[in-house]
Amino acid sequence: MPMQHLIEKNECQPSIFDGRYLTLFALSLLSLLTFRRSSSIEAWRTRHAIRTEESWRI
Repeated sequence: MPMQHLIEKNECQPSIFDGRYLTLFALSLLSLLTFRRSSSIEAWRTRHAIRTEESWRI
């Protein structure tokens, strides 16, 4: 008998492994490791945070 998944994936919820989240995580990690916050990276992170928040509201 095959194992059934206890948690079913909800298609409405964004995947953690989506490229946007991995890129956002990589840039956040990069800024933490360098202890330097570039204004372009900060602007990019802000735009992505707003987009992510808006996509969760839909």
